Amino acid sequence: MVISEIMGGFGNQLFSYACAYATAKQNNDTMILDKHLYDCGYFRRFQLDQLNIDCKETLLPPTAPFDRYKHPFRTKLYELKRARKLPSPIKMVREENEFAYIPEQFSYDANIHLTGYWQNYRYFDQYREDLLRQYTPKTPFRAEIREQISTLRSTNSAAIHIRRGDYVHFKGGKCLSPTYYLQALNLLQQSAGPDLRLYIFSDDIPYVKQALSALPSPIFLSDSLTPTDLEEFYLMSACRHQILANSTFSWWAAYLNPNPSKQVIAPLADLWTNDFYLPDWTAVPAEILAS
Repeated sequence: MVISEIMGGFGNQLFSYACAYATAKQNNDTMILDKHLYDCGYFRRFQLDQLNIDCKETLLPPTAPFDRYKHPFRTKLYELKRARKLPSPIKMVREENEFAYIPEQFSYDANIHLTGYWQNYRYFDQYREDLLRQYTPKTPFRAEIREQISTLRSTNSAAIHIRRGDYVHFKGGKCLSPTYYLQALNLLQQSAGPDLRLYIFSDDIPYVKQALSALPSPIFLSDSLTPTDLEEFYLMSACRHQILANSTFSWWAAYLNPNPSKQVIAPLADLWTNDFYLPDWTAVPAEILAS
């Protein structure tokens, strides 16, 4: 049995699931999701249940999330139940080297519990077609979102993802300089043509309109559609090309993009190195802005 402890936001959840799925497939084994963090009031939402994933079984039955800090006794009881559900013997593997590819750590005899993000495509890339099938929305999108997705797929569209939010002050700042996006666009225009239609995806649209005013005729879908996070993700993935932020959210949007001639531009900044990106993606140096 392969037990995957799911962690983080949507992009990180996709990584954790993908690695565990590949491990189970390689060993002809079953898989279970351990979502205890979300059950106990994690600040992120569990979102894998919105997708058509093959593995729907969880270590404990579904429960309404509760605040672990306000309910310490309930939290203790939950963790005791969780500990009893873990099979024995079991190999506990916790990720120690982010982005590194260390497949030998997943060898096991009977059961294995994986804790980490496992952000390296080599762990699961051989099952990309399986993931493309599973990483689709369970509930059909509203008509206007479906129409926009069709438009993005049929035109020379490019998604530009600018992440701000918690990145503004996280560990001294993790936001990318506007210069990176302008350089990336220049590269993309050379390979994908000057007739690109630029679609902006960001959690800080006012900042983008001010700091990246030099972008040629950008389109802000959030101005008219007000998409949910999941809708925005699939709108981004529907574009023919992508310019990524240093974010797992846009990484997965590019990875799931089925366009065989897609061009993907990705930032080399801080922890985000070439090991994080696929060989056919173009990685360019990017400056991180201090908070």
